[in-house]
Amino acid sequence: MSAEPTCEPCEKPGPYGPREQKQKKKDQPKSSAQPGRQKQCVNLTLYGWMSVFQFMDAHPLKQAVMPAPDPFEGA
Repeated sequence: MSAEPTCEPCEKPGPYGPREQKQKKKDQPKSSAQPGRQKQCVNLTLYGWMSVFQFMDAHPLKQAVMPAPDPFEGA
């Protein structure tokens, strides 16, 4: 091996400035837990229920119909 370096040394990056700190909210707890979302329950009206059943009637489920077992088959 030769005594000469094969590549030039990299320049070191300069010192970085201070990081900006985020503003803290005063009403927040000191934990990482997130507060639950507040939802308001809304009951369906008669028109809403009629819309649901109208959709169900227009789009029936495509399920296989199994025949009823014959009660006299095993006798």
